[in-house]
Amino acid sequence: VNIPYTALMGTISPQARERGSVSTFKFACAFSAGIIVSQTFMPMTESLSDGDPQKGWQLAFLVISAIALPFFVLCFLGTRERVTPPARAQTTMKRDLADLIVNRPWLILLGITMAWVFFVAVRSTITNHYLKYFVIGGAGDGTIQVSVPLVGVREWTFATLQKWFTTTDQVASVVGVLIGGLTLRRLDKRWNFRFWFTLAI
Repeated sequence: VNIPYTALMGTISPQARERGSVSTFKFACAFSAGIIVSQTFMPMTESLSDGDPQKGWQLAFLVISAIALPFFVLCFLGTRERVTPPARAQTTMKRDLADLIVNRPWLILLGITMAWVFFVAVRSTITNHYLKYFVIGGAGDGTIQVSVPLVGVREWTFATLQKWFTTTDQVASVVGVLIGGLTLRRLDKRWNFRFWFTLAI
């Protein structure tokens, strides 16, 4: 879903700054939805599990998928391409692919994107295992004492720790996207991208 959804950026507006604003709004909303999922997913798995964690996770994903599907359909039906190719443009997929292969900036972006997606996939995959089996330890069914600024020392279960760890990540992402949108108005998009990507690494 994300590939055609992201590809729409280039057809929504011919203006780079307008596309940047749309992209900021898109990612801010996406990460805001991530905050909701982070806060509700683990409690949902526990309430749907009936003592079987695997069942709880499967049913929780089904619930989230059922909620997300109408939004995907609404996005598809409500988006209109405003940038169209010239009427006389004659091209084929083979020619388009041949053009991309010799397009150095596109190849650089492709490599960076693949590396970034790989990083996000690995990080997302191991986060729960890291928190459950390394931070909590054992079978992950115990508790750990964590000192929280302005709150003090509290005992955290895996479910609570996972919920707030992922929520903090999503909140930071929303803040980063909004700040990036503001700097896009003042910096060239290439320098803006380089700065924030380097900072993220």
